[in-house]
Amino acid sequence: MLVQASVTNGVVYALAPAEPLPTIDLSKSIRGQLLSARDHSSIHRFLTKYHRPLLFANMIAMLMNIVVTGVDALTGQILSVISLALWLPMGIAATSTLRYDIVRLIVRTFDFWFFSCTTTLTALMISTYFWDLRFCRMIIDWIGFHNIVFIDGQVRGIRHLVIVTILGIPPLVFVLFWIMLDRLDGCTSFSVLSHRNKPHFSLSGVDIIGNYMITLSLLITKIVARKRQALHLRQRSSVIECVIYRCGLKLKQIEESRNCPARNARPTRVTARNQRIAITALNANTSSEPRLIQQMMFVKFTHTFDSKHVMLPLRVADGIVVFLYVVGIVGLVLSISVFVKSESMKPNVLLMRSAGGLFCTLLFVVPFVALYQRDLFKLLVTSFDFLFYAFQATAATLSVCILYDWEQSRCLMLLTWWIWIHWALTLDALTPIMRHKLRFRPRMAAPIVACMLLGHIAVICRVFFIGDEKLHDAVLYQGVIWDHQLAVPAMPFYFSRIVTLSLWCPRLIWRLSIASKLDVTIIRGSVCYDNYFAKHGRRRSRGRTMHERKHSPSLHRGQVKPTLPTGHSPHSGTTLKSLVAIQPQAN
Repeated sequence: MLVQASVTNGVVYALAPAEPLPTIDLSKSIRGQLLSARDHSSIHRFLTKYHRPLLFANMIAMLMNIVVTGVDALTGQILSVISLALWLPMGIAATSTLRYDIVRLIVRTFDFWFFSCTTTLTALMISTYFWDLRFCRMIIDWIGFHNIVFIDGQVRGIRHLVIVTILGIPPLVFVLFWIMLDRLDGCTSFSVLSHRNKPHFSLSGVDIIGNYMITLSLLITKIVARKRQALHLRQRSSVIECVIYRCGLKLKQIEESRNCPARNARPTRVTARNQRIAITALNANTSSEPRLIQQMMFVKFTHTFDSKHVMLPLRVADGIVVFLYVVGIVGLVLSISVFVKSESMKPNVLLMRSAGGLFCTLLFVVPFVALYQRDLFKLLVTSFDFLFYAFQATAATLSVCILYDWEQSRCLMLLTWWIWIHWALTLDALTPIMRHKLRFRPRMAAPIVACMLLGHIAVICRVFFIGDEKLHDAVLYQGVIWDHQLAVPAMPFYFSRIVTLSLWCPRLIWRLSIASKLDVTIIRGSVCYDNYFAKHGRRRSRGRTMHERKHSPSLHRGQVKPTLPTGHSPHSGTTLKSLVAIQPQAN
């Protein structure tokens, strides 16, 4: 019997960090690590003395940077150079105050390198599109975008940075439209890749710029949305929740569900009130005396996951597991053979193979989906990483269907690939006890993801290097905007999706390859740390009396006195020079 009613007792799981969280030293800043004490003090005095004029110049530079795209080429070049000179002092200074240990953690993440590569590629392509001194504008954008991705290391002026970032998104969209509409003075597009044989395909610089600026806008919006939500939940808290650096998670068994029927009768929902309660408890557990050296804290999920609460309460019989895997392999092989041998097969045979591959794939996937834990599945499908993967995979699938002019056998083949990749993306919703029943290990899904990625890369190779008479470029959107004919072809859109998937899928393959039966691969956990500077600043500004001001040693504006951990002498460790922030103490 393939499936039957489940009668076994469930297990309750909670998401917990898969590895110990790192320890950080907030006394270290980028500037303090790179410069000597003398140079550090000199720069600090200069920035403190001229803080307001430099801030005003920075704001003027940002306004000029927006105007560059709307004026003629000569004026734009002059404004670009002036805006770069006005913006650099505060732009570089803001980067120099980032906490060194947080930056080290961020640069080890995939999100940072993907964001950095996307930003660098976009800046280079737009600079090539300008091909004059207006490339100075892209230097400002490149540094500014990296300041955004390092937002976890900012301990001062976080709300102001979020506001500036929000205000910077519309100009980014404006530049995108101006380039797509070919309204920039003195700029011409250029070809990056083309296939001259029939059918003809080409990939221009404007196509790449447009697609990657859309990706960049999505990533910036994600960072801002996460940070804004974290700030809203922690309005009166000194705890800083990281939005880029996140920890790996595992499903940790906490109890048997039969021992607590009342608790598991209705799973807890994730609400803003629940999160505030968790944050209040987190703040209560933090030390009353803030420390510079501390271990990062895990933001606990406020709900648990009962393995009995599945999509469909079914149990796979032990003797059928091998049959399921055989059927799944057959479905995968049939779908791949449709693509590999499409030229040598008759249309009816091709259609039968693609339909057979789809049927076998569904027969394999359905039992997995039936055993997904409901609340874990909801948490998974609402995460940014899943939505980003799903969007890229779905957009790539639809693009190839359009390129093949919706030919039935190819569409069924692509639908099968789409099901396989989404099966791999949703495996986090399978609890360890269900993985054991299915004799499943996460590493089994790694070759599936690799095959699907290689299949789409092979389609790109057929387009530009081999040629395929079945592939025909099409227009996704065509219209007239401001007396300009705007057309969005399918091929550049598909090419950009595959480049993005080629960067993201290796990370998923690696996670699946090293994951244990308890680990999750898509869902990430939030971590935070206690902001020493926020707590210490409030205490200094509110708690000092006139008598204390007269007798206590004077500190420069923006300077804080470190709290040393137990066992450290006043002369050991990092000096006070790395604690100095650019902005005044009042924030």
